[in-house]
Amino acid sequence: MVRSSFIIFNLLFLVGTAFFIKKTVVPFKLLNTLSKNNPIVSDFKKFQKKYGDEKTLIFATYLKKPDQAFSEIDKLTKSIQNFSPELNVRSLTSSYYVLSKGIFRTNKLKDDVLNSPYYDIFWDKNKEVAIIYIQSKENLGELIKFLQKRERSFFFGHGYFQEVVKKESINDQKIALPLFIVITFFFFYFLFGSFKVCFAALNIILISYLSTLTFVVFIEKTISPFGSLALLISFTMAISDIIHYFYKRPDFKVMIPCFYTSLTTAIGFLSLCISNILPVSNFGLFGAFAVFISFGSTFLILPFMTKYFNIMPLRRPVLKISLYSFCLKNRYTIIGVFIFFTLFFSFQIRNLKFEDNFLNQFKKEHIFSKSADFFREKLQFSGTLDLIIKGRRETLLSTEFMKVESELKKELLNHSSITGVYSALDIKEDLLLRSELNRENIKILDFFLFFDRLVPEGLEESRFIVTLKDIGSRDMESIFEFVENSKFDIKISGYSKVRYHIMRFLFQTFYGSLFLSFTGIFLCFLFLFRSLKLALVGLIPNILPLVFVSGMQGLLSIGTNFYLVVLNCIVLGISVDDTIHFLYHFKKHKGDLKSFLPLISPPLIMTTTLFCLLFPCFMMSSFISFSHMSFFLCSSFIVALLADLTVLPSLLKAR
Repeated sequence: MVRSSFIIFNLLFLVGTAFFIKKTVVPFKLLNTLSKNNPIVSDFKKFQKKYGDEKTLIFATYLKKPDQAFSEIDKLTKSIQNFSPELNVRSLTSSYYVLSKGIFRTNKLKDDVLNSPYYDIFWDKNKEVAIIYIQSKENLGELIKFLQKRERSFFFGHGYFQEVVKKESINDQKIALPLFIVITFFFFYFLFGSFKVCFAALNIILISYLSTLTFVVFIEKTISPFGSLALLISFTMAISDIIHYFYKRPDFKVMIPCFYTSLTTAIGFLSLCISNILPVSNFGLFGAFAVFISFGSTFLILPFMTKYFNIMPLRRPVLKISLYSFCLKNRYTIIGVFIFFTLFFSFQIRNLKFEDNFLNQFKKEHIFSKSADFFREKLQFSGTLDLIIKGRRETLLSTEFMKVESELKKELLNHSSITGVYSALDIKEDLLLRSELNRENIKILDFFLFFDRLVPEGLEESRFIVTLKDIGSRDMESIFEFVENSKFDIKISGYSKVRYHIMRFLFQTFYGSLFLSFTGIFLCFLFLFRSLKLALVGLIPNILPLVFVSGMQGLLSIGTNFYLVVLNCIVLGISVDDTIHFLYHFKKHKGDLKSFLPLISPPLIMTTTLFCLLFPCFMMSSFISFSHMSFFLCSSFIVALLADLTVLPSLLKAR
């Protein structure tokens, strides 16, 4: 009866989680990367209310017959509009206008469209590629699938990026989770020779995983890249405790040191909660949640399963590893090597850079990367920056204001990263080209909302859409500084402003969370071991994995970006686990390294080995940063293990 109830509970938990996620998950939104109380969020919401660009999809496609461009673009525009009545489609044919005897008409193209700069935003310089702007109140997934049927087509825009992020975050789980399960299953069977142990371990791990998944979706209402990473981290969190649980000897207590490791690992994750970048802050919360769920599942549910399902290892892994004599004989050499590598990698940190570019988030072969490269290289377009200039509406739409608009446009185009400026000036110049520039015609176009995207109805402001060659953190910093020093009274707004401030928060998150993590773990060491000496000695070996990660980033010129900013806190939070197990048994055995070192080494080695088998699965992710993270985590965990098994004993035996 007890067994059946337990199995039914697990099935209900699995089905309930799947139902909740399917009902709740929505696309990832960049706006959710900042706190709701952040003034930047408030400013962006006001901007979206007026201009509504967040769900804009930019669709670029090669014309099959450039000599019949107008008819081809018109046909394509109508097919997109017919896809859904909710779509607002802007293209060359839908935006062309004619003024005749005070009457406004559209879709009657004339040759003057080829000479007017106003229409340059709807195709490339060579008139080979049509560019169509699509705004939608719905999710863009189905529309993108529909448009992908056309050959040589590319996509860009905020809505597209958000849709891709959601899709790839879910795909990462679909790919990595089965691999994690298979690798973990066979690894546990190799260690303990029991299928029951394998299934019990996976059951505990999946309880942790599904609990964290439910928590992630409940908090974020989506699966962001950080949420996806937190889920895979939750999978690995339980592994260490489970290995120690099944490996334990009769006189070898594991629950207390595992609780200590859970506490310090949680501190490492929680230190990220100070970040102004909400997904990073949430990731810290998710990681800490996963740690405690894993510990609770291991030491509350696993004993229950062991009892009622008669689960016992059929063999104990035997690793005859004794580093005591080696460390005793070579302790000063080991300490010297440790100091050398610590200084070497510390010196490399000077090359560490904080930089981000959301166009480079995915691997080169990914469809988003191909589209981004196409827009950058063919169209000289990587994004936009929105500038707002205040003034009376009549003045902003007047012909007299053209002088100010022209001067501002000229000044902006002096920056090397700015490739174009689109504003109400372009419409006025188009009227001038047609010999129709007068106050009456401007009023007619305004009545038909032709200026609405640039000078919204009823508002006293005009919008300048600045197209950018690149939007890397250094380019954005240079552009923002250039604009802020302009002689014109203009305000920066829009999507790029949000991204720029997220980039600026990277530096604060990196150092602030690392300081809190180090301080919190040090205080935990003091409380746990009641010894200043042990607390200090325990931190020393964990310096090397940290400087190793940052030093390697500097050495390999891999900058700290939106995703890698969490790397050091993960490394510190997890690498101190081995140190805690070591020092706990050091105190329990009253400093007798020779007696407990051979006992504590095998489970530490097993845990690190399994981590190093699992984390390379991240390399299959479409996110480039996750591949980098896989390398850094695996190598830092190996460095941490070697430091704990060699440097720590050497320090404790040094005189």
